[in-house]
Amino acid sequence: MRNDEIKSLHIAVYALSLLGGAHRKVHTEDIAQKCLEIAPDRFKWEKYDYPEKELVRKALFHASEARNGAFVTGRTGMEQRGKSRDGWQLTPAGAAWARENETLFQRSVQGEPTSEAIPKREAERLLKKLRSDAAYQAFEKGDAASITSYMFTDLLNCSPDAPPETVRTKFRRLLSTAELIGDEEMLRFLKICEQQFSTLMATPSAFGVSQ
Repeated sequence: MRNDEIKSLHIAVYALSLLGGAHRKVHTEDIAQKCLEIAPDRFKWEKYDYPEKELVRKALFHASEARNGAFVTGRTGMEQRGKSRDGWQLTPAGAAWARENETLFQRSVQGEPTSEAIPKREAERLLKKLRSDAAYQAFEKGDAASITSYMFTDLLNCSPDAPPETVRTKFRRLLSTAELIGDEEMLRFLKICEQQFSTLMATPSAFGVSQ
């Protein structure tokens, strides 16, 4: 992707990656603030240096569409019984896109150096912990068939009888983290796990399938 091809939705995806969106939900207002830092000419009020939240919301919505790559998933301003449901996360496809285009954002749209890089350190710490898990160690020994459903859900830190949506969410969060840092072995391990335990997630493959 060339610099002149960067759209607002791409800036929103990159901002989300800077804020740890591969492994946690990030509020729309936080993403808006980060977008303002990256490209103030696109995301600020006309007279004041405030982030234009509605422009960021639209950018995130477009980034969630299948025709644009389905890079993010989430919602804005939704309330349920007084509890905010606002928050966005990178999909595995979005994490892969952010990694592949990171060098493009080493300099901001304004031509000034960005102050941060994609926070891979936190992701690497998580993957290091996962490599000591019994399921991954079985994979390393070439015995992935011995991984049980209990081992898989333990890997995801959820209950064996957790709803498919919970298992699916935790799995895709882990997959996005692996995509963000480009860990090929972890991605191969996750693909095997997904094939073995697809019934627990009750969903089509997360690899290459839009959400």
